[in-house]
Amino acid sequence: MRTVFRPQSLTRALSWDMPFVPAAETDLRKASESMKNWTQPWTTGIYGDCGGGSRELIGTGLLLVMNGGLFLLTARHVVEKGRQAKYVSIVCSDGLSAVMNTSHWELSTPTLDLAACCLGSVSSLTPATLGVVASSSSAVADHHLFVHGFPGARSRFTAFFGNQVVSDSVPYLTYLASAEAPTDWKEEGEFHPTKHFLIDYPAPEHLQIDQTGAPIALPNPAGMSGSAVWELAKDLTFWKVPQSRIVGIAIRWDPITQTLVVTRVEEVRTFLLEVLWRRSSYFRWLNAGRPAGTALQDWLSAKETVTQLQ
Repeated sequence: MRTVFRPQSLTRALSWDMPFVPAAETDLRKASESMKNWTQPWTTGIYGDCGGGSRELIGTGLLLVMNGGLFLLTARHVVEKGRQAKYVSIVCSDGLSAVMNTSHWELSTPTLDLAACCLGSVSSLTPATLGVVASSSSAVADHHLFVHGFPGARSRFTAFFGNQVVSDSVPYLTYLASAEAPTDWKEEGEFHPTKHFLIDYPAPEHLQIDQTGAPIALPNPAGMSGSAVWELAKDLTFWKVPQSRIVGIAIRWDPITQTLVVTRVEEVRTFLLEVLWRRSSYFRWLNAGRPAGTALQDWLSAKETVTQLQ
């Protein structure tokens, strides 16, 4: 796994004035390597199990603990029922946590493109806590940004580990993009600056730099959907890894602007709150013996008790 970062010396020509001066390459290398190691336990490839021991990478997810439960957060289109009908299950890259039915997923609106699923109680895995989820994405324009995901181009079949597909993740340090919203989204009114932002992810023909200083081409971004986007700092000189926070979830790559579209963390937090409310409301109803006509009261009662994200 090679950490990739984007120093100013290799950034493609920009038609705007960057609001801050990118860090020195030595600081970029150090930050990229540190973030790769820090986020690795929480970043997972998501695979569709085709049956007969065959799997294929379909996206990236974040393992997150909320209210004592282990959740998998990703993009909606990665696990949406219609698209994934051919899979008998959806499995994390650790092989331990399987989601047997896509009806178990909580889905956002298609525009926000978020999905979450409870995988049960916290196991031997080391998920992220809600403390790493930022409350705002307002400072992304003048901070270094980091994304860590599983491109499909890094997947391969292996006879080891039970004849499964294994994947190499790509940790990538970049900046807010200067490009306008993808044309098709602008025409449909699906891109909202208050709900989304763009980060640079150049096509493979544009060389970047790895942690050793060697030129490297970024792989095809297919599979990066669902990757967490982290805000580091404006100045990396005295920055420490624990200061980093998630400011969004990557949901698509646009080949025209060569950017990843990111759903802002404000929308992510609202979605996660709703997921907790729904689960709490549902279990209240079950524990009460499944009474008829109590949906509104169950929802209001659950809303009063779910305060962890507020």
